[in-house]
Amino acid sequence: MILRRVTIYFLILFVLVGVGIFAYSNDLINRLENEYRSISQAYAEVSSAIISAVTRGDVQLDVLREITDSLGRMLKFPAIVVSADGRQIECRNLPGGLQPVDTASRLAVLRLAAEMDEENDPIPLVERRVHEPTGKVQERLVALLHYSSPEIIATLSWLPVVGIAFILVFGGLGLIANHRFRAAEQQAIWVGLAKETAHQLGTPISSLLGWVELLQEDPAAIAKVHPEMTRDVKRLE
Repeated sequence: MILRRVTIYFLILFVLVGVGIFAYSNDLINRLENEYRSISQAYAEVSSAIISAVTRGDVQLDVLREITDSLGRMLKFPAIVVSADGRQIECRNLPGGLQPVDTASRLAVLRLAAEMDEENDPIPLVERRVHEPTGKVQERLVALLHYSSPEIIATLSWLPVVGIAFILVFGGLGLIANHRFRAAEQQAIWVGLAKETAHQLGTPISSLLGWVELLQEDPAAIAKVHPEMTRDVKRLE
């Protein structure tokens, strides 16, 4: 009984620990993703402000290339910047060091950008100009920033899986152990019952065997033996 209680307590403990790991890791991943999303938004705002201060389009893209390079070195998360016309592609920290050096690699980078968009919406990098006569701000799309979570978040994303596996493995072991403890208890009970039954049966049976042996030696003793045998038979019943 004590072992059974200990097993149940350990099972509850493992479940609580697993749930704690799952909840904490999910919260940590969400916070990191939000942080990188905020950084990307800030990068987009800064880039848009710098682009808006430059008049020439080629210089805008050169500035964008420098900002992307600096961002990639500092933050280490995969990023792809594609100009609005699709002719210029800047990328940093892509898997395998992928770079758009030829047609095949450019297509591979664009496919990767589309995959990134499934995880995070691309951020527009715009040029803002004030229309003098009306004073209205006009925006022109210069490029799109495609990005995904850094490798550390991808690694941390396995923590919930580890937590669930922790619960399943140790919970399953706990259930198996609890089942075996219960089976052992039941077996001990049956063994005790069998011993007690054997003891209760053994006494009248031994007595009956003795009366039978006595009758074989002295058949005339039936009148004396009959009541004793009847009593032993009733005990067996």
